[in-house]
Amino acid sequence: MISFDGFRYDYMNFLDTPNLDYFEKMGVKADGLIPVFPSLTFPNHYSIATGSYADKHNITGNSFYDKSLKKKYSLYDRDAVQDPQFYKAEPIWITAEKQGIKSASFFWVGTEAPIKGISPSIFKYYNGDIPFKTRIDSVISWFS
Repeated sequence: MISFDGFRYDYMNFLDTPNLDYFEKMGVKADGLIPVFPSLTFPNHYSIATGSYADKHNITGNSFYDKSLKKKYSLYDRDAVQDPQFYKAEPIWITAEKQGIKSASFFWVGTEAPIKGISPSIFKYYNGDIPFKTRIDSVISWFS
């Protein structure tokens, strides 16, 4: 699954995008998406991964205070992002790993935390300094 945060639905129509066109042709492309509330990156990306609404998976914002845990979660706080207590629903990579299917993730919400004691087979800790080309090359190398 590929997600481009903030990517308008029609951006691919403005330029020649043969590689993205190939992904669409050989895979599946959503015609649209109805965001969960709040319409923020972390709640929505974790909803995509779990199939659950934010009130069920607990990632209710990019930053929030969890009263039951008495802890603050923030996308800027590495310890919080890696704390599995915040993630209440099972994401697709955990379901896959439990079935013996190898999973990989590059900067997806929740992959840095060992949810139910399980992590994707391959994942990267978020580092905004990694150049875009290096990110793409890394993911492509996982397929070889």
